Amino acid sequence: MGIREFIEQNNLIANQSVISLVADNVEATVYFRNFDSESGLFYFSYEPDTDNVAIGTKTITSIRIDGGASWSK
Repeated sequence: MGIREFIEQNNLIANQSVISLVADNVEATVYFRNFDSESGLFYFSYEPDTDNVAIGTKTITSIRIDGGASWSK
């Protein structure tokens, strides 16, 4: 399963879904913002309603929803 399918199956909602994201061996708890499947960019923010941060999906190694499902390469 790819990241897009994981997002769709778990109904991640922008600014409301809190996830643990691991990229380049660094883990952070962030707010999901958006995923652009055309560019392969995953958008998140560290706090609700703050500027987006974009990361290429090639560097993401795992995503975990608080108390729920997880995805990893």
